[in-house]
Amino acid sequence: MSKYLKTIRKNKLELPNKYIVTNAAQLIENMTPLHITNNNKLVSFDIKGLYPSIPTTETMDILFRILLGKTEKKIAKDIINTLKTTINQNYFRFNNKIYRQINGLGMGNPISALLTEVFMQSLEEKYMEHFTTNLGVSFYARYVDDIICIITGDKEEQILYYLNEQHKNIAFTMDTI
Repeated sequence: MSKYLKTIRKNKLELPNKYIVTNAAQLIENMTPLHITNNNKLVSFDIKGLYPSIPTTETMDILFRILLGKTEKKIAKDIINTLKTTINQNYFRFNNKIYRQINGLGMGNPISALLTEVFMQSLEEKYMEHFTTNLGVSFYARYVDDIICIITGDKEEQILYYLNEQHKNIAFTMDTI
């Protein structure tokens, strides 16, 4: 069922993907026109345990709002209900024991990548203006749970603090490059 829902998503959902890069070549292409000075720093952020950290109820609400703009309310409700069924059945095997994952999204579930993107893109929309206007971020790109930024000045600790204040489930770490 998750595979089928993922196919529907590819044909209907069309997420904006403003800050997403899909590979190193795209990252280089996006960074090539930038004017980087001695006052700029390259900073990398990582999201700890991304899939298990995604708040599923909140993500379903975000997705429902997106779907309402693209389809009928009944169809949107049916898709959300079906998704809830598939993500609430996250079972995995470890040391020959079967467990049920109760938080977040399952890493092997085909629909998890889509739902992660829905949530992360919504979260990014909330913090990007503050990033660029107040924290000196001149470039931002994310590949799944890895983020690369070009910043001006010494605000990397402020940025990390700000990122970690955005959602109680999502925790960031930082490396300066």
